[in-house]
Amino acid sequence: MKDGRPSRIFDIRYFGPDRNRYLEKEDVTAYGRRMAWFLNGEELSLGSYDSLYLCFTPSIELGAVRVTDEGGDWWQCYTYVGVSHDFPNNSGATEIARRGTVAALKSIRPNACELIDRADKAVGQHGEDLRFLIRSKPYKQYILKVASTIAAHPNPSLLYVSVTDRESGAFIEVAPIPVGFYADAFSDAASIGIRDIEVDVSSNGELSAQWSEKLRHGWPSVVKDAHQVVEPFYSKLVKRQ
Repeated sequence: MKDGRPSRIFDIRYFGPDRNRYLEKEDVTAYGRRMAWFLNGEELSLGSYDSLYLCFTPSIELGAVRVTDEGGDWWQCYTYVGVSHDFPNNSGATEIARRGTVAALKSIRPNACELIDRADKAVGQHGEDLRFLIRSKPYKQYILKVASTIAAHPNPSLLYVSVTDRESGAFIEVAPIPVGFYADAFSDAASIGIRDIEVDVSSNGELSAQWSEKLRHGWPSVVKDAHQVVEPFYSKLVKRQ
């Protein structure tokens, strides 16, 4: 059991029409995971729990939000959002879930409304391409970053590894690796270091890189090489409690 100190948000899960049934909309599930990780990087805490359980139910007024302290364990807490009886089979159900998520977060943390809107905008704009930074390690010459996307099932989430030259600022990203379950990215990232990347610098300072021979032979999903690209949009560093 946790000691009651504040935790960064890590997960948002969806239920409806009651709290015993998962909401089976994969795009909504992915949206909630992306919102949680983006806000985690911004160090947002909802309290001692790290998992927000949102239950969309017609049992309360349409559009209403009811914050509770209900939860089966320290890491979870339920908040209820009022929807119509035909949800989620009505038109616009995904957008209703998104707006309900934002409303619930603002009800729990009214002093973080601007941050919550910014997270919703970033998640909506970048979607499956949003990179969640889960590891950043400086070396003498380079900075290594490991980031993950969060895909909607059945698409795989992807683990991206990039190298930035500390002197020139040149950036290169090695071909991504599929992740089995999105949260597995943390354990995968922990095992990757700069020695796993072979970096070459051209005479004009441009970088090229590939996975090390060891990984190319031992990790079937690894693609050989990559070339310098524009640095994509990252969240701030996501931390697992």
